[in-house]
This record gives sequence, structure tokens and C-alpha cells, in this order.
Amino acid sequence: MTLDLIAPSGKKAIPLNSGPMDGSGLAGVGIIMTPKIASGLLDYEAVSDRIVMARLKGQSNNLTILSVYAPIRDAPDHLKDKFYADLQMTMNKIPRKDILVIGGDFNARVGTRLNDSEWAIGNH
Repeated sequence: MTLDLIAPSGKKAIPLNSGPMDGSGLAGVGIIMTPKIASGLLDYEAVSDRIVMARLKGQSNNLTILSVYAPIRDAPDHLKDKFYADLQMTMNKIPRKDILVIGGDFNARVGTRLNDSEWAIGNH
């Protein structure tokens, strides 16, 4: 899943991403921003192929943006545990005064129960 800060039509955009650079398109998340916004970039970290962080200079508070893609429910527990540990570690490094925005796909389930699964959240 991508969190996009998209440039208006005809403007240039600067991508920040994670994941393999082999063109496979199999993994990775990203943040896209205009050159003007990118000029305020204080920090960028590709934490993993599922988490990317960008920190931007703000007028009174800085802005930290996380783009995330959680493993699916049926993924092995060690992958889910690693994702949430990486996410927590990343969040722990963010200064308390920063404004934090997290966007992405947490693979949540909504609606009625699926096959009597306890994982469904309920009616929406």
C-alpha cells in the first residue's frame, strides 16, 4: 500500500520507497512528494520492505509519515511479529512533539464473521 503526497498534474514527484529494486514489484511501500515538500525532508528510512518513514520540517512541529503494509492474517506468526516489532521500534524513535501520520494497509477485516472466525470485527 502506498501513502501518496501527490503532485498536481504536470508537476514532478519524488518517490521514497522500500523493497527490492529489481523491478519485480513484489514488495515495498512508498511515499511520493513534490520537490517543494521534499526540500523539507529531515530524515528518511526504509525500515523494511513493509515500513517506510519520512520526517519533514514543520513550522511549529515536524511531521513524521509512516507508510506500512501489514502481513495478511494467514501469514506465519514470525512475519506478523516482526512487522509489529519493527513498527513499534520505528514509532519509539519518533520525537514526541512530531505530528505522526500512519497510512497504509493493516489488512483489517470488517463485516460479518468469515467462517466463524474470531478475527472479523463485526458489521460495518
